[in-house]
Amino acid sequence: MVVGSYLITSIHMRISDGIGSSKYIGPNDSPVLQGPLTPVAVRERCERVFKMVPKKMKNLVLVNSALSTFDFIQACVEVADKYSDKVMVIPPLLALLTFALDEIAKFRNPPDKEIILVVTITPGFVDFVILRRDSNFILYIAEFEHFEIKLNEYKERFAEFYNFSYPHSTILLVHDTVHNIAEEIRYEFNPENCFISTFKQWHYILLYGGMLRAMDEEDGFDTRYHIANFSNGYETTIQNHRTRTRERHILLHPRSSLPCNISLQQNIPPMLINVFYSPEYYQLGNELVPTKKAVTKQAVYSSGTLNEIIGYIDERGIPFVKDSAAFMNRELPKNTIAEKQTPRKQDSNENNQISRASETTILSQPSSSSVSDSPQIKFIFHKNLCAIEVVQHGSSKFLTDSFGK
Repeated sequence: MVVGSYLITSIHMRISDGIGSSKYIGPNDSPVLQGPLTPVAVRERCERVFKMVPKKMKNLVLVNSALSTFDFIQACVEVADKYSDKVMVIPPLLALLTFALDEIAKFRNPPDKEIILVVTITPGFVDFVILRRDSNFILYIAEFEHFEIKLNEYKERFAEFYNFSYPHSTILLVHDTVHNIAEEIRYEFNPENCFISTFKQWHYILLYGGMLRAMDEEDGFDTRYHIANFSNGYETTIQNHRTRTRERHILLHPRSSLPCNISLQQNIPPMLINVFYSPEYYQLGNELVPTKKAVTKQAVYSSGTLNEIIGYIDERGIPFVKDSAAFMNRELPKNTIAEKQTPRKQDSNENNQISRASETTILSQPSSSSVSDSPQIKFIFHKNLCAIEVVQHGSSKFLTDSFGK
């Protein structure tokens, strides 16, 4: 089976044929773009790239490496759906982390309560990511910190995070111009199971990491080291009428789990607002530069209502702005449609569980929650029924009940 990854708006992609080899492909005669890039041009570019894959792909991961506008992402997905059975849009951080985890995935079986420290070191900044496993043995991002510091401060910061997390494994992802810093860290701290991976081009590790995220067990990647997809994070700026200064407002926190809404979390006057991605790095020439790009070319009208939904990101990672034609015409995945049309049969134990649950007002009423609320865990005890409910991002889910369901 063939899997692939593609950086949205790029003219190349990377594919793996499922037998341990991967390659970088793209047309040699791509036309020179006349004028600014448009959704139509993105579709044409994607067609030229994807049709070079020898057969239909099993999985195709699209990395939003340049923080493209939503219409570009949707245009890319539209073409990708013709060339792959499954398409997913991921943020750059997920691609980077998957690239970093490649060596450790080949090295060991993950231990219980595994902790991994991933450190990205460049001449301009350093990122620290602490990965942990939850009660279901799923890897997630527990901590993320970004610092723009001097080179002589790197070791001090590393000591803080290493002594705080005491990881089972440490991965140093380092730009080749500062490779010596990674070697010094490994020599001075001697971290357990330490791996050093170097890179020259930012887009290379994102493209390669996207391909690894598209792979599963039969393609050669240990999926126990896959991280669930999450959002880039979105924000806007609103002028404070009293101070006349523009203030940052968070619409959706980075790394929120999917699917989720993009919504106001503060009261503001009714107005047109510009929606931006949370700050991210991308490569410009030989430099990594920070950027905060707009997600649409047009401003979005907000009535000013608290928790008003501005947009939506579906389970595949595809973002939409409210009231847009793309949002109105979006297609639900087939399995979602089937679940809605065909009710699931319940066994007798589950029916008994439901009848008991209906006896309590706690369980019969939905939880009141918005995406702006902090996550909650509720322990429910009523007669002979007990349950655990998790409330997050405006929805709730029962993890287990006293019958093991």
